[in-house]
Amino acid sequence: MQELIQIQTSKGGKKIVSAKELYDFLDLKSRFNDWIRNRIKKYGFIENQDFVCLTKNLVTQTKGGRAGAAIEIDYALTLNMAKELAMVEGNERGKQARQYFIACETMLKTMATPPAFQLPTTYADALRKLAEEVESKERLLQENAELKPKAAYTDIVLNSVSDMTTTIVAKSLGMSAVALNGLLSAERIIYKKDGCYVLYQKYADKGYATYRTRAYRDPQTGETKTVRYLVWTEAGKEFIHRMFNYQYQQYQLGQRAHA
Repeated sequence: MQELIQIQTSKGGKKIVSAKELYDFLDLKSRFNDWIRNRIKKYGFIENQDFVCLTKNLVTQTKGGRAGAAIEIDYALTLNMAKELAMVEGNERGKQARQYFIACETMLKTMATPPAFQLPTTYADALRKLAEEVESKERLLQENAELKPKAAYTDIVLNSVSDMTTTIVAKSLGMSAVALNGLLSAERIIYKKDGCYVLYQKYADKGYATYRTRAYRDPQTGETKTVRYLVWTEAGKEFIHRMFNYQYQQYQLGQRAHA
């Protein structure tokens, strides 16, 4: 069974993860310092909000037997930042780490008796508990559907003219817009053209998104200019949610097949 990344509690009561432990779990080829600094810069993480830099003085010994000193640097990451870092790696280890973080996050929010709660100690245990949560929610939805007429979701909601920004859709998934754009880009659903995210042709005619235009004043020239940006329809939001839940549904089906 696979080892999990340790989740600790800070003095302020927040759940934190060691960046070095996450880095080791992801089994990356780049140097740790290069990896974490590049990720912080690329995805706009904020010090003292998403992470805290930690230093530790170490005593070393040279080949000649002389004592020396070195500084070890680590970063205490919030659970949200750790989840996003795992997700944007786009590899199997990243998926495993993200699924574990989601499982822990779900249980922390839903456990009715916090003193009796314990984080799962293995990756398999985390997935099992997450699958149980998904199954429980599905049963409640099914019971509710039997008591009430089905809502005309497709006709009323999916075909509505309302739209929403990537920030709103990302918030409903518990992540930042930067992370969601990174994931959708990695999955080749959107790409950037002339400073604006657009859909790949495969998804362009499915009614998932449209575009808005916003006027702004250029601070350097004082001229009024416009910028075009992508917004999601209800159908697009439903598509994104379905994409995120797919891996959990596959795991659940696999569990049932072996039952």
